[in-house]
Amino acid sequence: MSGGDRTSAGENLALVTKVHDLWNDRDLERALDLATDDIEIRLVATGQTLVGRDGFRRFMERFATASADMEKHVTNQVASADQVASEFTLRGTHDGPLRTPTGEIPPTGREIQLEVVEVIGVRNDKIAWIRNYSDTATLMRQLGVSGPAADRAAWLYQLRRENERQEDAAETANESYWQETDDAHREFVDRSLSMLPTGGSVLDAACGIGRYVGTILASGRSVMAVDASAVYLAKTKASFPDASIEKHDLQDLPFRDRFDGVICVDAMEFVPPEDWPGVLERFRAALHRPGWLYITVERMPPAEIRAMTEAARGSGLPVFDGEVMLEASDESPGYYHYYPGLDQVRAWLAGEGFTILEELEGPWHEGGYAYHHILARTT
Repeated sequence: MSGGDRTSAGENLALVTKVHDLWNDRDLERALDLATDDIEIRLVATGQTLVGRDGFRRFMERFATASADMEKHVTNQVASADQVASEFTLRGTHDGPLRTPTGEIPPTGREIQLEVVEVIGVRNDKIAWIRNYSDTATLMRQLGVSGPAADRAAWLYQLRRENERQEDAAETANESYWQETDDAHREFVDRSLSMLPTGGSVLDAACGIGRYVGTILASGRSVMAVDASAVYLAKTKASFPDASIEKHDLQDLPFRDRFDGVICVDAMEFVPPEDWPGVLERFRAALHRPGWLYITVERMPPAEIRAMTEAARGSGLPVFDGEVMLEASDESPGYYHYYPGLDQVRAWLAGEGFTILEELEGPWHEGGYAYHHILARTT
């Protein structure tokens, strides 16, 4: 990654050392002032990405809240003109709640000794990005946490890669599903486009093979088509040469203040509950102000969801309520879907700075599912 305007290796080392010292002193406000507004923190062990100053605050608060006496003990550092790599050990007593992707771990009173490597990028004398590598499995063992809960983060990351593999292998050319849509989807795509300025720009997040890219281009707007599948993106580009394409997971969208509208159609069901707020945060970060968002939320009868969730638990998977594996068998792990309640979705949207303007559910399809359509605007 580029660090932007370069300073000396010594200055960068001093900057990173100061941030470590401020964290040890729990002076998080001064540490925040040393980061760019668009800082991005990638937690490699869990697959999480945090963005912006709020994300940096949450990153620093995680262990500061979990352990009042925890300190960083730096053992090795290497600096260059735009990066600093640090090895350090976190040592302290687990006397507060530890926030994890699977929920909070209450205080255990146990001692923590966690080995960490961080690579930090510097831009214009401020921290612009962080890649954090930590031994999460050892941490869970130290806290006495074992079994599926400790393995959930790794399981979710594997699911993301399995979903990518499944999409790359899908026979899209011969399936009408990939080419067709219903009136409700078309209506909401058209409605969302009508809110945008002439010549505006749209992020089609999880575009598939470009089902709506042609509609966006025909409306006179430009489009950035994004998907986790390189095969889908190649098909999209072949069909719509004027579209821009980039390969990203929804959890890793890098865009800032770039689009007038974002659409994410028939894709949020692949996002686990702990990632929903972060994905919505990334949608909002990608938008100009004001900006428009159209998403769909897949629906199924609650009794069927509960039965499939219990079946997944019975097979040893670390699922939460609403998570299911469709078409699972001895030969295939199946397809991950998450079915959140609509009140939870509305709360997540409000929490990430969106105001809902329109909603519509349906139609229900023969397979026993429907999509709930939501059109929202940044607040």
